[in-house]
Amino acid sequence: MKDTAATQVVVIPITHSEPDPADASASLEMPAAVAKSIGLDAGRHWLRLTQLNRFIWPGYDLRPRPDDPSRVDYGFIPEEFFNQVKAAIIAENRRRSLSFTPRDE
Repeated sequence: MKDTAATQVVVIPITHSEPDPADASASLEMPAAVAKSIGLDAGRHWLRLTQLNRFIWPGYDLRPRPDDPSRVDYGFIPEEFFNQVKAAIIAENRRRSLSFTPRDE
């Protein structure tokens, strides 16, 4: 039986892998300053806009932070970048039907 008071979240995967140029709209590069502000390394990072994951927080496949193993969250992104991500997901959803991968099982 699932906990009805649990917090369900949608998470966008972040990767170091550069997107395929043929499908570039499916990814959004994270600005270096944003990546740094949430504790990511100095490499380039892309959000995979079509690979959304849905799960009850915290999910079983989250990994502890290297700097604080008691935490799995990396903080908040600036509102301006959040709005850019949201607009990109909406635009991508208009191009194709997005699916959510349940990660609770």
